[in-house]
Amino acid sequence: MGDRDDAQSGRQRPEAASSGPEEAARQWQTTFDAIGDGICLLDGEGRIVRLNRALLELLGLVPGEILGRPPAPVLNEALGLLDVPGLLPAIEASRRRHSADLQSDERWYRVTVDPADDELGRPAGAVLIVSDITERKRLEEQGRLAERREVEAGQLRDHIRRMTELERLKTDFLNLASHELRGPLAVLRGYLTMLEDGSLGEPSSAMRAALGVMRGKVREMNVLVNQMLETARLEDSRLVLHLEDLDLREVLADARRAVEAQVGPGHRLQFRPGSRPVPVKGDRARLVTIVASLLDNALKYSPEGGRVTCTLRARDRLARISVADHGLGIPASEVPRLFTRFGRLLNAETRGIPGTGLGLYLAREMARRHGGEVRARSAPGRGSTFSVELPTSG
Repeated sequence: MGDRDDAQSGRQRPEAASSGPEEAARQWQTTFDAIGDGICLLDGEGRIVRLNRALLELLGLVPGEILGRPPAPVLNEALGLLDVPGLLPAIEASRRRHSADLQSDERWYRVTVDPADDELGRPAGAVLIVSDITERKRLEEQGRLAERREVEAGQLRDHIRRMTELERLKTDFLNLASHELRGPLAVLRGYLTMLEDGSLGEPSSAMRAALGVMRGKVREMNVLVNQMLETARLEDSRLVLHLEDLDLREVLADARRAVEAQVGPGHRLQFRPGSRPVPVKGDRARLVTIVASLLDNALKYSPEGGRVTCTLRARDRLARISVADHGLGIPASEVPRLFTRFGRLLNAETRGIPGTGLGLYLAREMARRHGGEVRARSAPGRGSTFSVELPTSG
């Protein structure tokens, strides 16, 4: 009985002894396969001797295509990773962990090589870990992009604040300068009148010639001051139209008188107002300013003289005043710039032509406040045609 028990124990003891390592190996492999990153073990010669399920799935291969091979060609063939061989000499030389993020097409992988030692502390191979970090890289890039956009947005906000402050300072300057200049100009005009009518003594012929030049320059200064004042009013939303029933033919006549002093000896100023009234509801002074600005622009940009024609037509409840010249002209792409505040086209031909770039800007803004528009057609060397369109009231 005892012998039989001993025999059974003898038979069972080896089974128990053999089941212990097998169970441990099975549990180890189960744990190994449960790791989400792809892992393989390398022997002392750098060949793959064991790998987990995650690495098989990542590579899309079967164990027979991997085991016994160096990792570099395996990762190159399966994932297109070309830089893995550079990690392996480093691990052999330093015997410390090395890691690198490698890109293949649109995917990113982190490859880590960790040296392994035996129980005596001697090199015994390495552990190689492959992780797909594409999503992590995408999130990092999104974070960097968001930070970059926030920085750019902050810079843009600062730029807008600076530009807004500059615009405010420009408006304040225009407002201050226009008001401060009106007083001295009024005094100059008064003395010029007294000199011209002989109140301060009969002027000589030479003095009369000088007075004509002075009168013209004072008129230019007066136009400039009025432009600055009107621009400041526009910027501060203080421009108020005083509307009345008008005939546009009368507006053209007033504008003609306003620019007569600018007509040079080589210019021929022609007006074609038509024979019928063209009724509109508008601010007389501002409409005269619009037409005078177009005429002044045509005269200045025809430095060699030539014909400047102002035509008035009305059709389908729309009036159109066109001012055409045969002057310098400009490229069509530059036309919009002329209607911006202080917008001027400066080149060798136009650099000596006086002006602030406010006339056409004011003309368009005032036309729009009358429900109209100012348009332009031009070509270099072929002159320009500027037209103001206004709704009629008849």
